[in-house]
Amino acid sequence: KGYDFSGNEIDYNAMFDSYKTTGFQATNFGAAVNMVNDMLKAKSEPFEGSYMDGIRQTSGCTIFVGFTSNMISSGVRENIKFLVKREFSGCFSYNMWCC
Repeated sequence: KGYDFSGNEIDYNAMFDSYKTTGFQATNFGAAVNMVNDMLKAKSEPFEGSYMDGIRQTSGCTIFVGFTSNMISSGVRENIKFLVKREFSGCFSYNMWCC
């Protein structure tokens, strides 16, 4: 069942939640939204851990984001810029494939 757009305002949480039951691609997108929400929740919780390689961990969750060069040359680069500026990830990995 898809999201009902008949209201005056869009409830984005409900819209993304409806993706879990909309179809194959939307279902996988819905699962990804749940994973990202779980990671953000874990990242925001305080971590009473130890040092790793001399660096004190401030979170129990390190989010890794990987992307290829074709994503930079497409419209996705603004999304990656948003994630970097907001310190969403603890590690960004860039892959450039060449022949």
